[in-house]
Amino acid sequence: MRDLRCSLAGLLCLGVPVACADPCIDDGLGQVDESQCPSANSEGETDSGTTDGSVSDTMSTATMGTVTMGMTSSQSGTTTQGTDTMGTLDDTATMGQTETSGPSLWCVDADGDGFGDPDMCQMADEQPPGTVDNDDDCDDTNDATFPGAAPNDDPNACMQDEDDDDWGDDAPPPGVDPGTDCLDDDATTFPGAAPNDDPTACMQDEDDDDWGDDAPPPGVDVGTDCLDDDANVYPGAAELEMPPGQCMADADDDGWGDANPGGGGGGGGGPVGGADCYDTNPDLNPDTMDLMAFTPFQGGAMTPKTIETVGPMGMLGPFVTLETPMGGVPPVNIVTGSVNALGEIFVNDLNTVQLYTVDYAATCMMGTGELAPVGIPYAMAGSVVCGLEFGADGSLYGIDHADQLLTFDPATGQITGMIPIVTAGGATLNINSCGTAFDCSLGRLLVANGIDHSIYAIDTSTGEATLLRDLDPFFGAAWSPVGLEWNPLTRLAYLSTGPNLYEVDLDDVMAPPVNLGAYGESVSNLSYLPLCQ
Repeated sequence: MRDLRCSLAGLLCLGVPVACADPCIDDGLGQVDESQCPSANSEGETDSGTTDGSVSDTMSTATMGTVTMGMTSSQSGTTTQGTDTMGTLDDTATMGQTETSGPSLWCVDADGDGFGDPDMCQMADEQPPGTVDNDDDCDDTNDATFPGAAPNDDPNACMQDEDDDDWGDDAPPPGVDPGTDCLDDDATTFPGAAPNDDPTACMQDEDDDDWGDDAPPPGVDVGTDCLDDDANVYPGAAELEMPPGQCMADADDDGWGDANPGGGGGGGGGPVGGADCYDTNPDLNPDTMDLMAFTPFQGGAMTPKTIETVGPMGMLGPFVTLETPMGGVPPVNIVTGSVNALGEIFVNDLNTVQLYTVDYAATCMMGTGELAPVGIPYAMAGSVVCGLEFGADGSLYGIDHADQLLTFDPATGQITGMIPIVTAGGATLNINSCGTAFDCSLGRLLVANGIDHSIYAIDTSTGEATLLRDLDPFFGAAWSPVGLEWNPLTRLAYLSTGPNLYEVDLDDVMAPPVNLGAYGESVSNLSYLPLCQ
């Protein structure tokens, strides 16, 4: 190996930099001047903790880094140049040392909501069971109470939200921040629940129709929804009814209110009754139906059988001509008929003592309809059923000249039940020439009895007849034939006494019947039937 020791001048001449500037450090070039260096064993002094041995034996990594700076690889025995002395010192100082942290705060979370009880905290190096690393819970006995429980009130406040609607209880336990929920055990009650009433008031809206209950629990703001458990009921639901804005039910969404919703007029009493007698069928309402009559009364076998519209003054107008399924003229004498909630029309024929169906839905625009028998005759020839009417439950009722209330099976056309019609005193009501109607607003079967000029309500379960109007003072001769229909728009009854049409108020016993006009012929029945669609 070449002897690298040379004079200083030689090194300079060779271009080798002199690395050692400290005369106390042996840089391998014989430059140590011990006279200028403090003794390693001097009292009170140490050299980096070294108590014995040469300086070179006890040099730290930092010292070696200083020695090699500027040396060539051949001089230092390494290929690394420009070693970072400070970096080496920092790395050496931390080598072999372990960072340690002190104990942390742990608080009991008894309700398991992730927030700790500030009164139940301890310091520990490790997390004790049942604890969390915060003390933010203002009620650690209730998992519905914690910071941020009611973000709609305050995303940070410690509130109680029992119904999980994101609104805080406005009367919480002590120590809990109050919110604005006026009924915190009901998720349908909170500020803005009923924006159609008030976008900020704390209301109850159980049916989620955006209208507030008009009879809510105490402490809850009052809204205008008269039946808050039915989304079909709210102010303005039946927009075609007058006056507008009434709280009505409109289950079929046809714009007309249910005539008998089971309520009493809003204001905590339920919905107001409308004019729709068939609120489950959008095709049957005052817009799609008109007052009609089956004509003629007592026509000959080959006389055309028709349905005619009945005008406001009793004028009859052509609607459809009825035909047999084979296209012939039906040999019938129709004296009464009725339509059910499905739009199915049934009529009674005096000639054959038989029920028939009427169908003109597909041929109405061509002015024709089909008349088809249902089953076989339901009674002996000569039996007279003067009134036929569907009730609210879909049952088909009949009134006969034997003073009985009959129940028919529409599928077979046969009688399935009969009970005598009696007065409140128990006497049999003498029926002779009658007309029937159904008051859909009050759910009562009506009968106009021609022999005593009176209109009754019949209890379909007992057969008891309740007198509504005794019109005998206004009429002389008996009514024959008789037709009756209920007008849901005016809540008055149409009465046909044979040649004339009257309007009768059933609630005002002093109101005289109003003669609307003459037909020009005898009419034995009146019914609201569907128009052409």
